[in-house]
Order: sequence, then structure tokens, then C-alpha cells
Amino acid sequence: MKGVTPMQVWDAPLTSETWLIPPAELDLVDEITQEEAVLCQDKIRHFHMMTGANSTLGLRVAQLLIAWKVLGDRFPHHGERQFAERVAKELGIGDPERYILKKAKRELSGGSK
Repeated sequence: MKGVTPMQVWDAPLTSETWLIPPAELDLVDEITQEEAVLCQDKIRHFHMMTGANSTLGLRVAQLLIAWKVLGDRFPHHGERQFAERVAKELGIGDPERYILKKAKRELSGGSK
């Protein structure tokens, strides 16, 4: 299967994302329930709906931490977990949901940090 690494996508090193070049055959590795998907995405979705702001590295890391909390060992990118946890520690992200809420409050009050 051929794929390319995204260019000019700031979080590509974090996500290890590859864009597939058709034709491509995909294998179903696992499934998540609708409830799990909502739990993984709900906080960040509300952040974007309320603020209209883009994600930052901290917000992406917080979102990954929430997904690991919800999906546990089923989360497919185990190799990224240690990196994300180091970044979270460096950025002071203890509770990812609280971090996203604090960022939303700052955005809505006109602050940039």
C-alpha cells in the first residue's frame, strides 16, 4: 500500500499520520462504540464550537490523553503514549478535560495563553 506523509500539517509528527494513495486495501483492526467516540471527542468538539479556535499542541495532547483514558489498551498508537505524556507533563496538563475547559475560558475572555 502506498502512502505519503502529510506536508505542512503541524501535528503530523505527533499523529504519525499517513495519507493513502488509492487504490488501497484496508483491514478492520477494531471498532469503537458511538458512546466511546463521543467520550473521546466531546470536550474538544465543544471547545471548537464555543471558541472557533484551532487546536494547539496542548489541546491535541489533551485529546489523545482522553482517548487513552476511554479506550485503554485498545488505543492503536501505543508508541505515541510516552511522548504525549512527556509533553503533557511539560505543558502542565494534569487533567486533560480541565485543561481543555481552561483553554476555552481563556479563548472566550480574549486571552491567548
